[in-house]
Amino acid sequence: MEVFNEMGIKTLKHDIGSEDFWIVHGIDSKICICEVKGKDGSIKRQDIRDFEPNREAAGKDENFPSLLIANTHNKANTLQDKDRPIDSNVIEYASRNNILIIRTLDLLKILDMYQSSIITKQEIVDKIISPTGGWVKIKDHEIKIVAK
Repeated sequence: MEVFNEMGIKTLKHDIGSEDFWIVHGIDSKICICEVKGKDGSIKRQDIRDFEPNREAAGKDENFPSLLIANTHNKANTLQDKDRPIDSNVIEYASRNNILIIRTLDLLKILDMYQSSIITKQEIVDKIISPTGGWVKIKDHEIKIVAK
């Protein structure tokens, strides 16, 4: 939440067991449901399956922007070990279910791009707050959505 807030993107903590927090517009207009996972390895299809009922319990359907923030490879000793891609079968499954995965590593790269004035808050919102799925991948200071 603090990373989004640092970029001027407002969040709302409302963890009732079905989500971790929301990204909001204005005072309380919920525009994206967010869940955070810490993983010793990579994100698996089961993590996507676990998100779906949480989104439904929050009263949102598959077309509502959904963001799974994953701190992958928690026990990695180097940044290179931590910077491993999401498996293509997981990306495809997330894409079919309209859940966007962003690794904390990529989220921090977006924060760096924002703080360096490479990207604006609106560009961030336009890219990652959308009813699409896949993996938010940062490459060469550009936000790419990988669907498979």
